[in-house]
Amino acid sequence: MEKERSPFSFEHWVIFVFDHPLPAPGAPNWYHDPDEDSEWWDPSDSPETTVAHLTVVFENAPSVLAPFSDAQVRQGLWFLVSNSCSDHMFALLNPSVPWSDRKRCISSMFTLFERFFAPRCSSQLSHLDEAGANPLNGICYMWWDILPIYGKPEELDRREVDAACLEVMRLTLDLDSDACRESALHGLGHWHLYYPTQVEALIDSFLDRHPDLRSGLKAYARAARRGRVL
Repeated sequence: MEKERSPFSFEHWVIFVFDHPLPAPGAPNWYHDPDEDSEWWDPSDSPETTVAHLTVVFENAPSVLAPFSDAQVRQGLWFLVSNSCSDHMFALLNPSVPWSDRKRCISSMFTLFERFFAPRCSSQLSHLDEAGANPLNGICYMWWDILPIYGKPEELDRREVDAACLEVMRLTLDLDSDACRESALHGLGHWHLYYPTQVEALIDSFLDRHPDLRSGLKAYARAARRGRVL
């Protein structure tokens, strides 16, 4: 059945994104289920509203996402961030949306890491597949990997976007959370391809400021400094 498109209020949109049961083993997530007949939000229909909704969620995640389990939040955030699930993040590259609004949304990702991921993720490192991790660890770790925004230093109109993303990663490195630091290092490792000098300097400074990192995270930082992350 073709999904109906509809303009959503913020509250309606939050339910659309997060209020879904988890799939049974082997079954598709709701957003990949051809039999799912709920209304559908197309971010391209209203990119400015999409950016506004994303910003409110990222800035107020502890209260907005309180009704949902960690596993539901993981499922919903994956839907928002990965372009294999939805096109929400492309609104951040849409020039019809004022840059001030898009920059605030990108910057609000740090607030999400600081106020939501840091207190709720567990200390297990995802790149080592350590057992017992909170369901949120996976989306925290993969954030910059699945986010369809990549460094483009050769394009003048993208440099502000790139700078905003790198700033979020830089700030996240100093959070007292191994999961969040691992996420930032994962992202910087991928961005080494585009900004090698800047990434190396950020990670060198991080290692200097935090000499007592656990060995697994320190080794991952050194790998990210060379762009050697998966």
